[in-house]
Amino acid sequence: MAEKKYYGHATRTDGTHKLLSKGEADALWNSVLHEQKVREVSMPKTEDALSIMFKARQRLHDLGWRSGVHCPKDGTPFAAIQYGSTAICTGSMTEEWPYGFAMIEDGGTHPYGFMWKPIEDLTEDENAARIKTGEETTAYTERMFKAFAAMDEAERTDGGGSDG
Repeated sequence: MAEKKYYGHATRTDGTHKLLSKGEADALWNSVLHEQKVREVSMPKTEDALSIMFKARQRLHDLGWRSGVHCPKDGTPFAAIQYGSTAICTGSMTEEWPYGFAMIEDGGTHPYGFMWKPIEDLTEDENAARIKTGEETTAYTERMFKAFAAMDEAERTDGGGSDG
């Protein structure tokens, strides 16, 4: 059986890509496999994973994070953490529960999809992470606008292309 080749690229903060060397790709893939094995050993059954998830949510509650359904609904900015993300973001909400959606950094989400904390209650580290996320989101958004503007300009100067 042929040896599997792993390849890919890293995306830099400026949006450019760097091709991974064979060694870098192999190391990254081996790290993924190792982490998967650690999870399999520490959480062999669904009940084990649910227990850890419950403990993590309780710990976040102990640290001052609350369910998104209880966030301010008057547009006041707040810190937000979303399920499936490791970032601390800034969000706000202007509609009443259960019909409203919160705007968290770069998109909308249902209040069950995040936990919130007043910005003034953040620790120094939490607030630094929130600010960094905001800066990275702004930079990403600006890169995307430039890319779309360049595509639009190319389409206009090319005469819109032809469909055949």
